[in-house]
Amino acid sequence: MSRTLPVAALVTVFSFLNSCAEERSSNWYLNGTQTQVGIQPNGSIRVNGQAFFPFGFYHISWADEGTAGQRLNDLNTIANAGFNVMLTEPIKDTNQEMLPLLKLAEQKKLFILAHNVQPTSVKLLAQQPSLLGFTLMDDSNYNSSPAVVARLQDTYKSLAPHKLTSITLAVASDRPESGFFGVSDSVSNMSYPIGGTDELGVIYQVMRQTVKESQARGVVPLASLQTFAWPQRRWPSGPELRNMTFQAVMAGIKGIAYYSYRSDGNLITDHPDLWDTAQSMAQQVRQLSPSLLNGERRELKPDGQNPSLLAVEFLGPSARYLIALNTSSQAQAFGMTLSDTRTLRPLFSDSGMVFNSGRLKGTMGPLAVQVYEVN
Repeated sequence: MSRTLPVAALVTVFSFLNSCAEERSSNWYLNGTQTQVGIQPNGSIRVNGQAFFPFGFYHISWADEGTAGQRLNDLNTIANAGFNVMLTEPIKDTNQEMLPLLKLAEQKKLFILAHNVQPTSVKLLAQQPSLLGFTLMDDSNYNSSPAVVARLQDTYKSLAPHKLTSITLAVASDRPESGFFGVSDSVSNMSYPIGGTDELGVIYQVMRQTVKESQARGVVPLASLQTFAWPQRRWPSGPELRNMTFQAVMAGIKGIAYYSYRSDGNLITDHPDLWDTAQSMAQQVRQLSPSLLNGERRELKPDGQNPSLLAVEFLGPSARYLIALNTSSQAQAFGMTLSDTRTLRPLFSDSGMVFNSGRLKGTMGPLAVQVYEVN
């Protein structure tokens, strides 16, 4: 089975100067009439020569008697809200539904990652610029085996070698599912703790495991995060979604898809606080994405051994960011020495922590996230 994309030139053929120039930029929206997808050695996606951080939604289009027309309306809403990718599947007829969807997505500069597309339709859909690629299988570690996924990978790559392939998994530190890494271009790890059995702080650890497994096999680590309610359970709050999103970002994930925009009994726009937070996350991650995609990630250690407090730096080619986070629903005292830092400029919000003489200290509120630009 080949894991080589025909656009390997995106990694190897560019001259040194061009590579350096490209590392200083990233693309958020669909741009251009062709879509050539490659994978960087650092585990990020590259589209048409630029680093790309997918950030969007799963859309279960058939849920609650959904229609193809309804999906087109939802695509407009998702694109207008600043997201750059939508994951969906045919409701009834693949070609009849998916071609108009891909055409509208091209107009709206949104990428589509298609699921449950049979091989007979792959070549036709792959001609559309808005098609990012194909999800080979959902819940792969519960529904299948690495060998079966590998055969699917061979089939889809033979038909559309310049498109991304992806699978979803439930990966945890005690169940790393290592065999499923390397049989597709990307792996999306699912973590949905609100109303389930996990604590909210589990996101960081399970996504770190995903990143480590991905790095070992040269694939792209993605995150699927919760924007739905389990049956008879509550919805995530806006602060919880922001916290989960930044936990995944801090773990080194190279793309995020919220599950879901629409699914059985769930429509995120019915929950304004959650929908507003999701939109603000798209704006904030877009600003940070060049450093998230191309920068060096460095874990920092706040004072003490408080497992609720996390701190990570991203040293990008043109910007350096520090993210501090509290996974607890209780306020926590925070302190950390930053000996090589002169100034910290709060972004997006200001927690009121003080930076003086190389020390950052104060109190992080419940579920607080603080992002700084570092100088």
